Amino acid sequence: TTCTSMTPQGMAVTEDYIFISAYCHTKQHNSVILMLSRHTGSFLKEIVLPDTSHVGGLAYDPVNNNLWVSGGGKGKARAVAYDMETIEAYDFDETERPIRKSQDYLLESIERNSYMSYAPNALLIGLFQENGNATLQRFAMDTAGRLNSTVKLSGDRLYEAVSADVLAETSHRIQSVMATEKNML
Repeated sequence: TTCTSMTPQGMAVTEDYIFISAYCHTKQHNSVILMLSRHTGSFLKEIVLPDTSHVGGLAYDPVNNNLWVSGGGKGKARAVAYDMETIEAYDFDETERPIRKSQDYLLESIERNSYMSYAPNALLIGLFQENGNATLQRFAMDTAGRLNSTVKLSGDRLYEAVSADVLAETSHRIQSVMATEKNML
């Protein structure tokens, strides 16, 4: 169906692509990622995500070729990865299904994944709230591009959970961050 309530949220840039995440403001449609050519700016495809998450942040891991997406809801923050091979091969018209996740983690030390950025060997994930509570957290990544997690059981379901290894209080006005080799912007 056509959705007229999509709200753009995050952006990530790779060598070849620009990705823009968006969620349906009315929660009637799944969240999406728009894929554009970085070289021409032309629209390439719409990637349908498996749920209606806010998708406030996108981060590209150039070492492991993963696109990370903010996820979760109701106090359950998540970091979800999609590998570039799956993204490039994805065709909703052919499958009529949302894209398949390659990684999915529950973030135990943060209640919402408001924004996200890649840093060497880590994801930087931030939370901002109008009440002034704001934090930036670092989640370590191994050399294969997986977050350092533990497997937990909830009822009859196993899930991977991660906690931050570095936490910092920030201004509630921060809505994005970028890490370079020497600085954080």
